[in-house]
Amino acid sequence: MSNRNGWEKDVVERLVTLVETRAQPLAARMAPIPVEHYRSRERLELERRHVFERFPLVAGFSTQVREPGSFFTHDASGVPIVVTRDTSGVLRAFLNVCRHRGAKLAGEACGSGRTVLACRYHGWRYGLDGKLRAVPGLKSFPELNREERGLVPLPVAERHGLVFVRPTPGEPLELEAFLGPVFEELESYGFSRRVVFESSVRTVACNWKLMVETVLEAYHISVLHRKTGGLAFEENLVLFDESTPPHGRFVLPLRGLQRPEEVAPGSLLQYASPLYWMFPNSVILFSGAFAHFLSMFPLDEGHCRVQGASLRLDGPLDAPAQAALQQEYGQYWATILEDISVTESIQAGFGSGANRELLLGGFESVADTHFHAVLERLLRQG
Repeated sequence: MSNRNGWEKDVVERLVTLVETRAQPLAARMAPIPVEHYRSRERLELERRHVFERFPLVAGFSTQVREPGSFFTHDASGVPIVVTRDTSGVLRAFLNVCRHRGAKLAGEACGSGRTVLACRYHGWRYGLDGKLRAVPGLKSFPELNREERGLVPLPVAERHGLVFVRPTPGEPLELEAFLGPVFEELESYGFSRRVVFESSVRTVACNWKLMVETVLEAYHISVLHRKTGGLAFEENLVLFDESTPPHGRFVLPLRGLQRPEEVAPGSLLQYASPLYWMFPNSVILFSGAFAHFLSMFPLDEGHCRVQGASLRLDGPLDAPAQAALQQEYGQYWATILEDISVTESIQAGFGSGANRELLLGGFESVADTHFHAVLERLLRQG
């Protein structure tokens, strides 16, 4: 942002006032969410059709496709995707499907030094620009039009080190308008220069929305995480600022925050942990040395895939630095595993009939109600 230090000073000032007054803004009313919203297969299909197929989704990071010839794959949305940096340096995304008999082309999670994508079934070969380059036994396809049999392109764009893909072919992505001005702040943490330290993919036995709700409220932190991540933060205090709706930024004040004499540029992490929420399913939490990324994708109405990646600033690591990062990473995942355990217990409890609805109170519903309201509007509009 042009006034980087200005927004940091404003956030710290508001955090200090929040801690001093304990005047946490609350939602105007409690919000009931029907249990069937987490159990209905029909509703899940609507969410896939009207949200996951229409919105740009974070598929990976720019540093994964930094060099021409590099690529990564992404299957979590239910659509097989391959993202490449072609030999001219252009970022591209395609359906990871051969145009001959439909086999998956790139089977690895990532790679580099490629000039083509080759099908392991019959050997059809495609350039990283998606064009069909070679067909073994071409004479057996006398009517083949190569121009019509290139890979199916998907809208893709990168911003602030994030690679967004819409899983449905269509118009180009306009990320600046989509994300809004708050996400310009990611450069303040050097996000575009960060590389993946560790990554994780887990299947969780709960509806995807339960995991989203957990990361969008601070009410549970001092209870569920009282021996892990909750030790670091003030109880039930968080700033929430919308970016371009439906996205937003949360800032959790660190315990013991006091009014500083001066807020130096780039010092926000000394006072707080900011979390950036990207509808429909992704967050970035800045804490300590890491930017922790999480995204939640539905598998069925009772299961989701949680994809995580913890990114550090690029550069060499000696053994002590590696060990320190590994310890910090382990502490973070100890907290996330507590979230997973609770959300799985909630999903399992739905069958008991104890609740027809879940109740979001004032501390929870500022952001969670915002999330559900946006989701409901999209499903109604169709």
